[in-house]
Amino acid sequence: MTENRKKILDTFQKCLYDNYINYCHRHKLMQSNEGLIIFLIDQDLIPPKNIKGYAVINEFKKIKEEQKQKKTKLVELLSDRFNLSERTVWGILKSGK
Repeated sequence: MTENRKKILDTFQKCLYDNYINYCHRHKLMQSNEGLIIFLIDQDLIPPKNIKGYAVINEFKKIKEEQKQKKTKLVELLSDRFNLSERTVWGILKSGK
């Protein structure tokens, strides 16, 4: 890793941690993994597209192992579960994001 990239990552990490601590104090919250995730989403550091893709792909993998159904049926199920079009679900699964 180059020195410049390391400095940026170190600064980002410190700012993120400090801001999360302040966020917890301001909202009278205990620090936790769940709280950190909420903080990252509130700060728009995790784009909604990534959240949607992560949820769909992981749910697809989970259901596929449990139910052993055809991919088309799984897409229909996820479409209903997440209130997304089947085309959107297919696109997420195809892109892997």
